[in-house]
Amino acid sequence: MKNLVIDCNVFISSFIGSDTCFRVLEKAFLDYRVCYSDATLKELLETLKRPKFQHLRKAKRIEMTLQVLHSLGAFFTPKPYNIILPDPDDRIYLDLAITANAEYIITGNKKHFPEKLCEGIKILSPREFLK
Repeated sequence: MKNLVIDCNVFISSFIGSDTCFRVLEKAFLDYRVCYSDATLKELLETLKRPKFQHLRKAKRIEMTLQVLHSLGAFFTPKPYNIILPDPDDRIYLDLAITANAEYIITGNKKHFPEKLCEGIKILSPREFLK
């Protein structure tokens, strides 16, 4: 089974109702091993604490997704590769993907992951991943 990494923005978009991002999560958990780390999980949980997402805090979709992530996902402790990305906060995803030997990073912000810096990991938008 191939590994992939999902950016926080895809999870959040799924939680707020994006059918495309929800389908990404379904496909990812069925056909791939979704990799996560302490840092990526922390970013997701911290993002959900923001006031604009307060209405989501008790959503069953979030609880179920986190349970699936813990039961079917693969936890890694990434090595820091110190690659400088346009958004330094996204380095946690690239470090994880390199450590996990992931095939893909699925993100809504492809421009934050320039191809020449990504060590051969394919960067896909949610729609590209579904095709």
